[in-house]
Amino acid sequence: KYKTRDISKISNFKIYKDILDCLSKTKSSEKTVSFLYKKYENANKDVFYPLVADLLCIIGFNCKVSRGGQNYERADAIIIDDKYSIPIEIKSPGEETEISVKAIRQALENKIIFLSRQLYKTDYETTSLAIGYNSPNIRSEVFELIEDIYNSFKFNICVLNFTDLLVMAVSVINSGKEISIENFRTLRGVYNVKKLNHN
Repeated sequence: KYKTRDISKISNFKIYKDILDCLSKTKSSEKTVSFLYKKYENANKDVFYPLVADLLCIIGFNCKVSRGGQNYERADAIIIDDKYSIPIEIKSPGEETEISVKAIRQALENKIIFLSRQLYKTDYETTSLAIGYNSPNIRSEVFELIEDIYNSFKFNICVLNFTDLLVMAVSVINSGKEISIENFRTLRGVYNVKKLNHN
């Protein structure tokens, strides 16, 4: 389920150093997540998109931000895998504070283009991610739309917020065990990470 994280691949990331610094000062995973969440509350896409990609790399994935102006890479970022590559739609807090219906539609478009152009190895079952600062409001149409997409096309769309992304990164750094793409690739709906046990 988990394998040991190779720190050499992520040790130069600024967010990795920031997490270590916060953990050292606060002695608390929860306070570290809260501090970093607040720090990026006004971030625009030039900061937020690479930050999301770096956090996904810390977690254990090979993630890259798509280069602007290259329409064949429609997704904002991509988790590249030998079997289960995942397109990612990202919304910075400067664009919208909560994941919206628009983001879900774009995640669906990403998946369709991903399968059609076959630039990266993947399959129908593998999810398409929408990552933003906050999860959608409980009354949002996002929840219903995700299920409508699955019922119509059998595509899995998963929403992941910035807090949970930070929680996973801090957990991986504390435990030294990265998350397998097998645990991640068929997620659907709004993802919620369980609270960390260690502080």
